[in-house]
Amino acid sequence: MIIDTISIIVAAGIICFAILASLMNPLLRKPRQRQPAEADCPPLSLVITTHSDADSLERTLPLWLAQDYPADLQLIVVTEKGDSQAEDVIKRLAGDRRLYTTFVPLTSRYMSRGKLAVTLGVKAARHEWVMLTRADCAPDTPKCLRQLAVHCADTNTDLVMGYTHLGDDSKAYHRFEQFYRAFYLLRKASTGTACTTQMGSLMFKKGQFMEAGGYQGNLHLIHGEYDFLVNKLARKGNTAVSLDADSQITRQAPSCRSRRTQLVNDYEVGRHLGHAGWLHTCYIFDQSMLHLSYWAIIATTAWGIVSQQWIVYGAAAIALIITLVLRIYIAAKAIKLVKERFAAWRVIPYELRLVWRDLATRIRHMRTDKSDFTTHKQ
Repeated sequence: MIIDTISIIVAAGIICFAILASLMNPLLRKPRQRQPAEADCPPLSLVITTHSDADSLERTLPLWLAQDYPADLQLIVVTEKGDSQAEDVIKRLAGDRRLYTTFVPLTSRYMSRGKLAVTLGVKAARHEWVMLTRADCAPDTPKCLRQLAVHCADTNTDLVMGYTHLGDDSKAYHRFEQFYRAFYLLRKASTGTACTTQMGSLMFKKGQFMEAGGYQGNLHLIHGEYDFLVNKLARKGNTAVSLDADSQITRQAPSCRSRRTQLVNDYEVGRHLGHAGWLHTCYIFDQSMLHLSYWAIIATTAWGIVSQQWIVYGAAAIALIITLVLRIYIAAKAIKLVKERFAAWRVIPYELRLVWRDLATRIRHMRTDKSDFTTHKQ
């Protein structure tokens, strides 16, 4: 074994690069949470949209009605006209005066039914502050609305986002994917201008929604009810993020097929969103550093063995250990922050899988008939 200047430089370089690459990690860039002011919660209208999802509505609606909310609370369920199962669920709870129902007409054409449902719900809202959620989303605690609404007292806040889990019956990778991407989106929302959201809870002001023309400009696109809403209403510094355990909600686990379809739809929606450049650049940089670090360790190990530079081989082994330990430690801290439900060690294979998942999504998007994304069929 010959220890020369080159082997020492390579050994030191691979260790330093492993540390640097591990720190280029979205899970280390935590969303900033504003300290909510000691103020009363505002009157609130909760809009719950449902589409052929009566079973979920039956499970989640009583939980929303049971919220410990100190101010006036109006619950608006928006369902499709003729959905008898959803109507039966609502009738069983009709004794609660806070509950109001509105219907999406069957004759609506040339616009997204999901966006129409949101628009009808917002128009039916009695209060300035509106929270939007889906029938398959349930609050984790009775204090969910209270913990989100305390941020509304800040005069600089126009949007409030909470964290959304996927249900325990979902695949661990799907929960990781939700968690990993949330750190990008919530970080940008809390430190700059929110671009989009994949969360199942969103608070905003009715007046701003109406003044901005609602979904005007993208009504023909079938998907993206939450995404276009955030993209239109967000301004620098006007979005509050809550990661408090009491403010979190859980969304029912989608099937693998539904999840793949959702990712393709999200990719199409993303092509129409503004101020998303930073997100794409940051994600590409993080993924590049992640994969380069592993390839650098493999290449250094191979070179050390072939040239019998055992100091280089040993440094590559140390770099690998540092990479694994740092990434698992950082993931464990982030998981604890949002009370996520998967083991931190799973981050190692799941991070490497992301780029292939993205590639598969792009290929599926390329093969999809683009008329499937719009109401304006050829």
